[in-house]
Amino acid sequence: LRANLLPNLEPGTAAATPLRWREAIQRGLLTNLLNPKALLFCSVLLPQFVDPQAGAVVPQFMTLGVLLVAVGGLFDCCYALAGAGLGRWIQRSPSAQRVQQWLFGSLLIGFALRLTFVQQA
Repeated sequence: LRANLLPNLEPGTAAATPLRWREAIQRGLLTNLLNPKALLFCSVLLPQFVDPQAGAVVPQFMTLGVLLVAVGGLFDCCYALAGAGLGRWIQRSPSAQRVQQWLFGSLLIGFALRLTFVQQA
């Protein structure tokens, strides 16, 4: 691995060294190539949609792969835009910040209580 693919863990340097586009793409590609879930998904589920009688198998796999990446990218873009909009709204609204703090605090307390009183099997 190249040294610039590893995060800088020294305190106070995160904001000083912004991630460049090329580095971000390299990290994302490496993460996806080493992700066993994606490999398992593609090797187990995609073959169900390939019909050897419909023609060459490689173009069918390529078409499915391109569709998978396109739909995933579209979903990720929509998710990121919605998150950015929600983040801006929460940042501008003090009442939304209080609701968020109380909601997440209550959830954490609820999880703690559940862990405390759950019966062991």
